[in-house]
Parts: sequence; C-alpha cells; structure tokens
Amino acid sequence: MCYPLFYAHEVLKHWINKHSDSFPPIVIHMTGGKSDDGDPIPYADSIKNLATMDGQILLFNSYFSHFETDSILFPDNQVNLPDDNSRMLFQMSSQLPDSFFQRANCQGMDIQPNARRMSINADLGLIIRFSGWAPNCELCSAC
Repeated sequence: MCYPLFYAHEVLKHWINKHSDSFPPIVIHMTGGKSDDGDPIPYADSIKNLATMDGQILLFNSYFSHFETDSILFPDNQVNLPDDNSRMLFQMSSQLPDSFFQRANCQGMDIQPNARRMSINADLGLIIRFSGWAPNCELCSAC
C-alpha cells in the first residue's frame, strides 16, 4: 500500500506543477485494507497535503473486506468501524468538504461533521456516484 501511494504522490505532484490553476484531483484508492509494506498513513498525508490554487487533493479510500458487514459510506468516526484496517483507512481519508454536506442533503443522505471520504464494502455505483462531487457541480435545484 505504501509504494502505490508514494508513486501516486509523485504523479500528482508532477501533474499539479503543470496544472496548478485547476480543480484539485480526487484520488480513489481501492484496497483490501492491509498494508504489507509499512505504515501508509504518512504517504496518504503527503497526498492530501498536495494542492492546486483551488484546494487540496481529496483522497477517497474504498475498502473491500472479507467480513460481512453493512455497507458503510462516509463514516464520521472510527468507533463503529469493524477492524484495525478500516480505522487506519479512516485516518488516511480526506475529510469531506463543506460543500459536500449540502449536496449530500439534497440527495437525502445523513452526513455528519467530520465525515471522511471513505467507504467499506460499498456498491461500486455509489462510489462512482459520490466520488466526483466538486464544489461547482450541480446535482439538484437546491445546490
């Protein structure tokens, strides 16, 4: 997990140098949860610290686990997460921007403050649907 995040950081840094006035990239990291090559949190933090003039990169971690659990989308704390891997991924995930809350409410979702861009065993359609929400997108008439 560490090396792919390191590599992503290098690619993103290069892209930002050429497109610094663009909307920041949204990184979707899909994983089975376990890191076999060290602590990935510093690598995730280095990605989240990259920014364009329009804001910081958003890191979305999508965890597909072997255990049976209800789908979890955008948790706001680590307390009810099912294992150490999910708690690690929570720490690695970007906090949802304020603009996301309004859009989530438009869609009938109950998103709490401190929610993270993270999912556990979520339907791929949901991940795609909510991965690209940006401050200037229009999802409903109230947004």
